[in-house]
Amino acid sequence: MVQFSLEGYSQLLSAFKDKDYIFCQFEEIDARLAEERPFVLLRHDIDISLRPALEVARIEYEQGIQATYFVLLRSPFYNVLSRSNAEILSEIQSYGHQIAPHIDLTFYDNDWATALMEVEVFEDRKHSMHASQSNF
Repeated sequence: MVQFSLEGYSQLLSAFKDKDYIFCQFEEIDARLAEERPFVLLRHDIDISLRPALEVARIEYEQGIQATYFVLLRSPFYNVLSRSNAEILSEIQSYGHQIAPHIDLTFYDNDWATALMEVEVFEDRKHSMHASQSNF
């Protein structure tokens, strides 16, 4: 089995670029499908730690690639609203990446209403930080 490394990931991204793949965001999918050219949609589920995600985000940024980073609003491993984690998310976003909530309904006993309420709180926090810091 091949082990993951940041260098290997950087090489993988370069290989896609060398083969003329286009990197896109979720809102660009329809346009990319219409072009009938190969494309890559990068998404990352951050389940355990935000710090390694920041390293991956930096590599993508250095290659001119944007991705979407999905963060858990309830996690036993990190608090997405803590100052240090909010700063990491802000830095990821400053690289041109998108931050979105990743919902695991098992944390909510399959209660969609509660999950959606937390998404709204997260989005409000994200927008208020963006307005006050010009990022996140």
